[in-house]
Amino acid sequence: MHSPDGPGPFPLVLFNHGSTGSGDRPELFGRSYVAEAAAAFFTARGYVVVFPQRRGRGRSGGAYDEGFTLDRSRYSCDPESAGPAVERALDDIGAALAAARQLPEVSAGPALLAGHSRGGLLSLLHAARDPRGIGAVINFSGGWLGTACPDYAETNRGLFRQAGNWHGPSLFLYAGNDPFYPLKTSRSNHATFRDAGGQGRFFRAALPKGINGHQLVDHPGAWISVVDTFLNREP
Repeated sequence: MHSPDGPGPFPLVLFNHGSTGSGDRPELFGRSYVAEAAAAFFTARGYVVVFPQRRGRGRSGGAYDEGFTLDRSRYSCDPESAGPAVERALDDIGAALAAARQLPEVSAGPALLAGHSRGGLLSLLHAARDPRGIGAVINFSGGWLGTACPDYAETNRGLFRQAGNWHGPSLFLYAGNDPFYPLKTSRSNHATFRDAGGQGRFFRAALPKGINGHQLVDHPGAWISVVDTFLNREP
């Protein structure tokens, strides 16, 4: 947890992590994910930021099981694996959000959901399925299956269509040179989200040449201005 200076309580940002690339490096599962740049940004603006680690990730208990092949050598490309994996992840986010609301540092007002990669899409899906107490959602480079999977575009599109049931404010942040979620398909996912009833802006961030666009969240200079505008409009 990252808190601003002062006694609090503060409004909550629940920031959800993504996957671990292709899922073929199990040594990464035990590393706790913290988006340091995002934590610094939000705490400077008076938010307390919680980074939950879903089951089997970081120091959390249980097995990590968000859509692997049968031999668990990597993430599965089978679209049928996405449904149960997403449901499991959403259960974890719901439990984490309920626990975070009990922290003395957290105020009783609406929470902001945010996340990177799978965590960005999961934040939208959670808000769509249980919008109670959610004020807004920020999606950094979100999706589920990457370009290595033949059916990645169709699978992601279906999930963003479900996310369109979230009718509150949202911000989609993406950059070029993203090896998992190219701009063209990410714009298409945003259009699908909007067609399904979702609200929100798509922002293409500019990064220096050669920077991996999927790591946009780690380069706040590319998104500070637009997120500040979003927060000022949707406090």
